[in-house]
Amino acid sequence: MLYPSFVERRGEARGASMIVRGQLEERFGPLPQSVIRRLEQADAEQLLTWGRRVLDAASLEEVFADDG
Repeated sequence: MLYPSFVERRGEARGASMIVRGQLEERFGPLPQSVIRRLEQADAEQLLTWGRRVLDAASLEEVFADDG
């Protein structure tokens, strides 16, 4: 079985980050720089969680709730 390299995983996370960012901007408008940084630094699992929350969240704060 082949395992993805760090570069491949980082590329996948970057693509997911761009998708979640687009969803957030469509739903809530321009994003604060702090949110953009969080998206850029997040791993794929966290991005998936946020992407799911976008569907039902009433605010940007709800998307990132309970994330420390």
